[in-house]
Amino acid sequence: MAGNGQGVTATTVKIGVVFVDYKAIAQFIDFQRGDQQKIVQAFVDDVNAKGGIAGGRKLVPVYNTYFPAGSAGPLSACTKFTEDDKVFATIGVLIGNGGMPDVSS
Repeated sequence: MAGNGQGVTATTVKIGVVFVDYKAIAQFIDFQRGDQQKIVQAFVDDVNAKGGIAGGRKLVPVYNTYFPAGSAGPLSACTKFTEDDKVFATIGVLIGNGGMPDVSS
């Protein structure tokens, strides 16, 4: 359907869901986030079961993780979602500036 935007069809909205790769930094942290994808998928399933969003469209998630040190990981994740996966929007935790949260926006 023309005019809906990238990642949006008459029946679906494709979203990118990004997670920090906690396994890659496990030696530096003292916590775990559990199965992040399974948790988000439960929310997606609930939204879809209740009729979806924006005129009944179902959410179609695409998942990706990144290494949080520096800006290369977050930039790569966003580029993959935008250029390769053609998502409408990206949600999740994106940390830039060498591991510090980006509060500039």
